[in-house]
Amino acid sequence: LADQPYPAEKPRYELVFVANGRALIQDEDGLWVVQRGSRLPDSSKVVKIEKRGGKWVLVNSNDATIEMTH
Repeated sequence: LADQPYPAEKPRYELVFVANGRALIQDEDGLWVVQRGSRLPDSSKVVKIEKRGGKWVLVNSNDATIEMTH
């Protein structure tokens, strides 16, 4: 039997705002401004910040997509 992958741990931050190629994220410690290449609270990096289907998303190097929550 092939190994069944477990679901990836969800990032512990949320996407709050996007402007000029930068994103504002929030975690339990506060607010942070990030851009492509920035290290994130889960030790991944920002790969891209883009609009998908009318919503802003942040894609990290763990291949997780975080949608704007507000």
